[in-house]
Amino acid sequence: MQIKNLHILDFGILRNQTLSQIKPGMVVIGGFNRAGKTTFLQVLRHLFYGIKRSAKLPPPAQEYRVEAELVLADGREASVRLHGYAQPEVYLDGGERVDGEVIRGRIDEFTYERLFTISLNELCNLPEGVGGEVTKLQSVLLGAGLTDVVVIPQLCAELKKVAEGIGGKHGSPGVRMFKESYQAILKGLKTRDEALAQVTVYEETRRRLAEVRSEIAATKEELSRAEADLLILEFANQYYGDYQQLQRINQLLGTDEAERLLDGFPLHRLEKARHLKELNSTLLREYKETFLRVEGVLGSHLTHYQQILHCRAEIKEAARQSAGIRQQLEHLRTGLDRLRRDEIGIKLEMDEVNREWQGDFKKVLALNCDHLRMNEISWKLAELHSCKERVAEGERQVEENYGEQGIIRELLLTLPSLDPGKYFRRFCILSLIFLCGGYLLTLAQNGFGLFLGVGGVLISGFYLLFSFLQAREVRDKRRQLEEDFKRKEEISVQRLAKLEEEKKALAKLSVEILEYQKVLGIPTKEILPELLLDYLKRVQDLKRRIGLYQEEEERLSGLRRNLLDEVNSLSALAVILGYLPEQPKDLLEDGAIVLECIQEMAAHLELLGQLEDYEKRLFNVGQDGLRILQEYKEGWLEFAPEQVQVLNGSGQDRTGAEGETMTEIRHSFERMDEWLSALIREGERALDLKEEKERAEHLKRGINQAFNFRVKAAWQKIRGGRGEEVEAVEILATVCQEFISLDEVRRRHGELEKIISGLQNHLTELEKEQTTMENRLEALATSDKLAEAQKMIDEARGRLEPLARKYAVYNIAALILQRLHEAFLEKTKGELLKQAGEIFAKLTGEAYLGIAPADDLLTPDFKAVTAGGRELEGTALLSRGTREQLFLSVRLSRIREIQPALPVILDDSLVNFDVKHTRQAIDILTDLALTHQVFILTCHPEIIEYIVEVNRARGHAAQYWRMAGGRIDPVEAGELGSYLRGETLDL
Repeated sequence: MQIKNLHILDFGILRNQTLSQIKPGMVVIGGFNRAGKTTFLQVLRHLFYGIKRSAKLPPPAQEYRVEAELVLADGREASVRLHGYAQPEVYLDGGERVDGEVIRGRIDEFTYERLFTISLNELCNLPEGVGGEVTKLQSVLLGAGLTDVVVIPQLCAELKKVAEGIGGKHGSPGVRMFKESYQAILKGLKTRDEALAQVTVYEETRRRLAEVRSEIAATKEELSRAEADLLILEFANQYYGDYQQLQRINQLLGTDEAERLLDGFPLHRLEKARHLKELNSTLLREYKETFLRVEGVLGSHLTHYQQILHCRAEIKEAARQSAGIRQQLEHLRTGLDRLRRDEIGIKLEMDEVNREWQGDFKKVLALNCDHLRMNEISWKLAELHSCKERVAEGERQVEENYGEQGIIRELLLTLPSLDPGKYFRRFCILSLIFLCGGYLLTLAQNGFGLFLGVGGVLISGFYLLFSFLQAREVRDKRRQLEEDFKRKEEISVQRLAKLEEEKKALAKLSVEILEYQKVLGIPTKEILPELLLDYLKRVQDLKRRIGLYQEEEERLSGLRRNLLDEVNSLSALAVILGYLPEQPKDLLEDGAIVLECIQEMAAHLELLGQLEDYEKRLFNVGQDGLRILQEYKEGWLEFAPEQVQVLNGSGQDRTGAEGETMTEIRHSFERMDEWLSALIREGERALDLKEEKERAEHLKRGINQAFNFRVKAAWQKIRGGRGEEVEAVEILATVCQEFISLDEVRRRHGELEKIISGLQNHLTELEKEQTTMENRLEALATSDKLAEAQKMIDEARGRLEPLARKYAVYNIAALILQRLHEAFLEKTKGELLKQAGEIFAKLTGEAYLGIAPADDLLTPDFKAVTAGGRELEGTALLSRGTREQLFLSVRLSRIREIQPALPVILDDSLVNFDVKHTRQAIDILTDLALTHQVFILTCHPEIIEYIVEVNRARGHAAQYWRMAGGRIDPVEAGELGSYLRGETLDL
């Protein structure tokens, strides 16, 4: 099953929070402490089972309200609605309401809370809140049918309890249900033995019985009168205080003043008078405070207060306009300052551009340069510069060409001339020399001379041939140099012609640039042509700035004229009301003073308005008070006719009554406060008297109600039948008047109690003696005592036999169930925690290979199996982190076994794991997320990093939410990690 959408409307700190499109796998919710994570855990813990009134949960604002949309295992959709403490309402997608087992299966609330919602509290032997359900928790953790097997010990205990209720622990005949029958048998035996011995004293016993009965009757009559007397004293003792209060109230109500107040005062007007008094006092205090503030603030202007109030509309309008005028004055002042700065800046720039202008704007504006195009001048200046470069380059190339021609001419003079006959002559001479030498050597030595002659001729031939070939290269080089010299001459002629054309173009461009300089009024020697473009830009910019300057100057002049008219209008009002001695002369100097006066007038008007408002409200209160006073005590008003005349006025215009002043008005308000105070005092006195009268009636009703039939019967018994016609209050007065004080009543009450106690004890002894005599007479008068005794014995034996049989059946059934239970546990112990052990081995990196149950399976503990195969007796031998890993493994294995696959919630359950085991735990939880929806609540950023790393390595993706201050928002993993590390703020 998957929670698709969750709407938390009211649950502790979580209010109006919606988690939409929740993914079916791993859902991570991160937030700091007190952000609401544990509250979220409680939401999911109670979503499918409802909330009990005894549950210790964070309180709702109004009523617990949670709604969820689910996707069931078979693909159907369902919705759950949790309202207050009612059971959850479950609806299928068609709107059909179904039972909660449709979505949660047969998983009970205890199992879901202890298995599927895992906090640190759950990862221990005895989680908090388990209480007496330890065995149930252990059966849930172990599984394998123990959920049903756990009932067997309880059934055995019940069978033994029933057996012990019949015959005790050992079946002794004198205990429990055996006891009655057994004692009956013993009594029958004793009766049978004693029946034969009782024959005498019958007559003597009967005579004594008659005496005892007569004495009992006399004692009862005396006891009855004493109890009646005691009952009357108890009545007087209980209501003696009420009697005294009635006496006091009657004396209080018996005065003339009390009768006048009770009959004449209009109590229905008292609350109205109190309200008027409170309102009058509050308004009078605030009126006086305002009056003192008006006196302190207005000062000498207080004499003009009537004119100020008369000109109320004009002052308000002037105050409304003053804000805009002040803003415009500031704008004018700022504009004039800016205009002056602009003028100085423009003139300085004019001096930089051309000193001949001498700051005269007209000279700049007279320059007709608007038709000049910047791009055209720019092109011509670029062309002029390019033309100059081309002329310089042409002159350089011509000079360079002339130099190259001179070099070629010099090279031609250094090369030798080529003569083929010279080489032939040299060959002939050398051949002749070698032949002659060879001939001479032949004469001396035949072989060497011939060799020298032929060899010399060949060598000479080869040498001369090589020299001739080298001379041929010189000839080719000479021919090449001559051709180069001719080509250079042709190039020089072409370049000279092109150079002339470029010089003509340069002269034409120079003339055009001079024309531009003339248009701008620049002497030709004062500016280089290259600076002409910048000069034109500055001139055009100056003309633009001067134009803007003149426009602004004209606008500010118009604004000044308008403001002068408005300020003069305001100052006229200030002069009339005495706030200014005369009209201002300088707008900029005196305009602010006029506006300050207007603001002061507005402030004074507001204070006077407050004073006037208080007077109106006080007049209204005074008129209401006069109506009440005229209705009850008009005589009070005759002593202050002036104040009554003032208060009877309209209250709207203090100048309406001739001779009326602020002081007189204030005195009238103070007098009304005194009148209302006196009226309230009399009203409260009348109210107290009325309450005393009602209290007296209440006391009488209480006394009459307490005077019940028992008290009436007691009074009739003692006083002889006067209780029917006399009132209970009169009876109480009669009794109370017989005693000096309440202590005397109590003393008499104590004496009667002792007398009654003695009579009761004596009567009890007499009744015991009467019973003894009657029993003895009955025993002596019975003839078939022996038959009755035997019958008693037989009946007791008949009752005892089925009880003994039932006692044996219950004990044998308990023994059989206990033996079957032990055999079943021994058989299944080896397979209980196999899957949990595999998870524990993976979680601990095979430092531990398994988990074994305790010797007593229902004991809340386990054994950890080490890598060496040793079993550690109990989890107390493990470290806290390893112990929590063990209990986490047990729960995860049980979660995998249970169907349906409900959502799993972990609330910071991995905080005590180190880095390695935390990664392994997240890897295991990632496997669980393939079949279950897993919610991980954490405040640790490293947990987020591990989850991202494990899911990325396995090709999965988790969903991340941020929780802050009860608000839940979807985020990316990196953003959630940064938030938990404190790198980002919660917005």
